[in-house]
Amino acid sequence: MNYLKIYCNLIRKAENRNPPDGYTEKHHIFPVSIYGKNSRIVVLTAREHYIAHALLERICIKRYGVNHYRTFKMNNAHLLMKSNGYCNSYLYESAKIRRSFIITGKNNPMYGKSHSPETIERMIQVKKEIDKDIIFSRTSNAGKKAYEMKVGVHSRTKEQIKKDSSKGGQKNVETGQIVELGKQTGQKHYENGTGIFSLTEEQKFERSSKGGKISGKIVSSQKWKCLETGHISTPGGLARFQNARGIDITKRVRVS
Repeated sequence: MNYLKIYCNLIRKAENRNPPDGYTEKHHIFPVSIYGKNSRIVVLTAREHYIAHALLERICIKRYGVNHYRTFKMNNAHLLMKSNGYCNSYLYESAKIRRSFIITGKNNPMYGKSHSPETIERMIQVKKEIDKDIIFSRTSNAGKKAYEMKVGVHSRTKEQIKKDSSKGGQKNVETGQIVELGKQTGQKHYENGTGIFSLTEEQKFERSSKGGKISGKIVSSQKWKCLETGHISTPGGLARFQNARGIDITKRVRVS
């Protein structure tokens, strides 16, 4: 059977007609996996698209043989059509048998070879990006679906969400979780020199001045004592004193 002639007739028929009504798919006449990116694209029905890829695999088998890399690529493209919902048990079985033969032993293009560390790293990165896209797509679609169906968090009113949030916050305060988290975050900023610890004394003073004179006066009027050294200062001054000496800033007590 002349598979190439059948394929060419299918493509010419599609090129010389108006795009059919209903569902259609775009098909590269010259496969991108073999010839690279090109603009030779034709509009086919779903059935025609499947047949085109089945024919391309047969063409490569006849022209290059089962073990050729082009045949491998077209076999892969044919099987991928199955994952898109196309199904013909006989074609699928024969394609899987050929795939098994192609990748077994010395027929496998990578037989006796190994990927370089650079190639392995690129493959890992590509897989991570693909996985990330899949996860984003799934979670994004799931969120939209939940919103449309008004299920999960979207089934609750704003008043219910606000009430539950208040309960959660109060529970965290009672158990000390917020306090502990604040300590850890503050220590991290201090170690990395980020947040307020990235500012100079002049910048801190200027920022605190803009924050409000009244609150500044109230805070600066407070006096705190370091439990390790006995040093007394304002809250901010004592914090700088303790940080400079590696003292835990929670080791303090208010004296006025």
